[in-house]
Amino acid sequence: MGLHILYLLCSVCSVLATFNVSQSLSSHMVLQRAPASAKLWGQAIPGTSVRISFSGISLSTVAGADSVWIQTLPPQPSSSQGVSILLNASTGESKVLEDVLFGDVYVCGGQSNMAYEMAGFINSTAILEYPNIRLLSVGGAFSTQTPQIDYPHVSLPWTSAANSSGFPSIIGFSMVCFFFGKGLTDGLGADAPPIGLISSNVGGTRIGFWASQEALAPCSCTQCEQPSSGYYNGMIYPLKNMAITGVLWYQGQYKKRPSFHHLTLPWLLWLWPTHFGPKPALARVIGSFAKGPLGPRSSISLSSCLALYINTHTHPLNTHARGR
Repeated sequence: MGLHILYLLCSVCSVLATFNVSQSLSSHMVLQRAPASAKLWGQAIPGTSVRISFSGISLSTVAGADSVWIQTLPPQPSSSQGVSILLNASTGESKVLEDVLFGDVYVCGGQSNMAYEMAGFINSTAILEYPNIRLLSVGGAFSTQTPQIDYPHVSLPWTSAANSSGFPSIIGFSMVCFFFGKGLTDGLGADAPPIGLISSNVGGTRIGFWASQEALAPCSCTQCEQPSSGYYNGMIYPLKNMAITGVLWYQGQYKKRPSFHHLTLPWLLWLWPTHFGPKPALARVIGSFAKGPLGPRSSISLSSCLALYINTHTHPLNTHARGR
């Protein structure tokens, strides 16, 4: 009887909750540093005002008719000292995001090559000594017909890559994505900013499912076999307000339709970064294509942030090297 009452109370609390922060945001996260302006966002009853306070800064915004509230933060320098961000809604609800760092954020996408987990690395516990590398794994396989505002949940909320706080919860995180962040941190040494890594990938998926309808538009119906955009809508679009430094894309070649892969990849690399906001850079395409517009180690110029593409036919054993 007591448990039944508790369940009802929890259900009522869930229904009455009118203010929330995006599933992409939580304590221990990394937000993009200056010169970019990071954003906070979530949902609330239309007209709800939201006040945000941190480090002596106070900002306010209002939820629109679509129930979405967004607040752009003033550019913040790189900081390894965590700050607390307090959010107060006019409904009387509040949230606190603790231990938030400002640094460089990367989104890691692709299929099983990118999804290959840290658990496959024998000495994973020995290398988890990076408290300023923070990890977020979307998890699941959220394929939808229309773009989604937010995720229903995430499999790994923002977590520090340190033995004392992150292990064993991060052993399911993308190995390539982690080693990429580790390589950046090791390479930059004392100058390394905090690194935020967002893993959003699903094994065995075609590239078309990760491309927006805009990216698929140049393809003819004969070239694009049942274009979907499902995973783009469900697993990439919810990150549209996330300011980032770059994108990593790692996928085995889809052999049955290599022409479609060649045609879609440039558009995916072009439009994914612009989806997150402008930041001029260069895309490095690293692949095993023998023919086609994207040859091995070719480069294409983008009008936005860094995008790195890695292509192999199988799951390589030297994933550590791939990540670097």
